[in-house]
Amino acid sequence: MAHYAKVITDNNIAGIGSTITDNVVHEVIVADSSFFDDFVDTVPGRWVLTKKGMVGGVLWNPDGTQASDQSGVGTMGYNYAGTGMLYNVDKHAFYERKPFPSYTLNQTTFLWDPPIPYPSSGDWKWDEEAYQADNTKGWVVEP
Repeated sequence: MAHYAKVITDNNIAGIGSTITDNVVHEVIVADSSFFDDFVDTVPGRWVLTKKGMVGGVLWNPDGTQASDQSGVGTMGYNYAGTGMLYNVDKHAFYERKPFPSYTLNQTTFLWDPPIPYPSSGDWKWDEEAYQADNTKGWVVEP
């Protein structure tokens, strides 16, 4: 069994400069590849293979350790797909929607990077207003 994401074109994707290569994940299913032999699909779009455990272009085991076999990760979509996520056809990459205006999409991992690195210790959350007021600040201690 494998995981497949149904991606559909959405020309109104907010905040990412939508192009024809950006699609939205409509749903994710688990199926054998033979399922699609007789499947009648009524939703326009296409099915793309996705791999559970993929995060940032690295395959992880369920226990949080990095999988020893990383062969083929370039064909696994960088991140495990989820409903509402975006998919870049050209890069074969699933990624979340932009969480804050100041974040940038890392083209190596397809994860969003904050403009200021995450502090090395403690429990922090991002405060976009603090960053916009002073671009040397942004991380605040979780209450």
